[in-house]
This record gives sequence, C-alpha cells and structure tokens, in this order.
Amino acid sequence: MRSLDSRYRLMETHCRRFNGCLKQIEYRNPSGTQIQDRIEQAERLFEQDPKYKDGFKFHHVFRLFKEFGKFDDNVSQPRPRRRDFDTLNDSSESDVPYDGQPTPESPGLSSFSPQQSDDGVGGTSSQRPMGAKKAKLKKKNEDQFCQYFQTLNAKSDTIVDLLQKADERQNVQLQLQKQQIDLQKKRDEDRILMIDLNSLTNPMIRRHWEQKQMQILQEREIEQQQSQATQPSSNTGQFGFLDDIGHDGGNLNDYYGDN
Repeated sequence: MRSLDSRYRLMETHCRRFNGCLKQIEYRNPSGTQIQDRIEQAERLFEQDPKYKDGFKFHHVFRLFKEFGKFDDNVSQPRPRRRDFDTLNDSSESDVPYDGQPTPESPGLSSFSPQQSDDGVGGTSSQRPMGAKKAKLKKKNEDQFCQYFQTLNAKSDTIVDLLQKADERQNVQLQLQKQQIDLQKKRDEDRILMIDLNSLTNPMIRRHWEQKQMQILQEREIEQQQSQATQPSSNTGQFGFLDDIGHDGGNLNDYYGDN
C-alpha cells in the first residue's frame, strides 16, 4: 500500500506541474493554436524544470485527472471586479479632502461604497458575458483534450499490437534459423560418420576422425535417451507384450521350444 500511495503522489505531482505549464501556454496563446501544439509546448516547458528533466510520462493519468476535476481547486481565475473596485476606491480617496466633503471636480464620489459596484461600472452584469465566453472556451478545450488523448490511446494500442506481431514474426524466424542450423549440423555429422576409417593410413588422422565419430554417436545417444524420457512410449498401447517385438534375445524360445 505504501508503494501504491507513493506512486499516486508522484503521478499527482507531475500532473499538477504539467497542468500549470499547460495553463501558462494557454495564457500566452489564447487562440489560433491547435491543442496538440499547446501540449507539445507544455511538454517542453515541463522539461525545463530541473526536477522534471526526464519529461512528462503520465498523459493517460492526466486525462483522468482532468475529467474528474482534479485540478479545479488549483486553477486561479482572474478577478477584474476586485481591480476595478481598487481603482475606483483609489480615485475616490484622492479626490475627497480630509474633511470628508466632495470637491466640485468629483461630486458624489465620497459616497461610493462596495455595494454600488454591482450596479455601476465593473459590476457583475458587465462581467457575465465574459464568464460565459470563458466557460464555453474551457468546455471546448476539454473536449479537444479528450479527443486528443483518445486518439493518443488508440495509437498506443496500435503500436503495442504491431510490436507484438513483430515479436511473433521474430520468434518464428529464430525457430526457422535454429532448424536450419540443426539440419546443417546433422548433415555434417552424417558426413563424418560415413568416413571409412580403414581407408585412412595416417594414424593421427584416423585417431582424430575416430574420436569425432565417437563423440557424435555419444551425443546422439544422449539426445535419444532424453527424447524417450520426455515422450511416452507409443508401442505399448493396452498390451505390454508389444514391447518385446523386434528386440534381440527375447523369450521367443519359450514359444518355439528348445528345438
């Protein structure tokens, strides 16, 4: 459980960092760029951090975090109303004298209050169209993200399938090569076994080929024993007496008598 929790925290940290990089790219390029271009720019920005120099490797997890709103609490929304309020408040304080009376150049500004900001300039009614536009743009970006990552996952599955098929083809080729090598080895050994040792007059040459023949025969005998040990005998069937057929020195005299 501790390893799973550590793995989850690592993925969450990387995804939050990548989300911040992506937000920076979106603020720099609010429109006119494709979603894939913004993701690639965010990846390059992500790699500039020394802590994440290996690059971002959790795209599939990032998509899930985005769908479940994992980063909603970490997104900072611009607040133009507060800035408008501060600007108006500063201007009112600069125009109002210390006795609290309004000057002729700025009549009525001393009675400005935060409650009036909803009805005047910078109020909620003037910001609603902008909020709706941003919400629509956010929904469009999320749809593009989902479509992009679905395409990425489909391509990943295709790549995995191609790699598996390539691995299977490679295994088949290796098996064919091994069979060819074994066949060529058997042919060479058969040529050695066919050498007539009596025709060799040189004792050293004869000893050499004699040792080769003995080695080949021993190896084949071992292989035959191993093959018989791994495979059940096909001669017995349901009758055990079939094992004696073809063997020299059997008990055939018991059937024919001692004649």
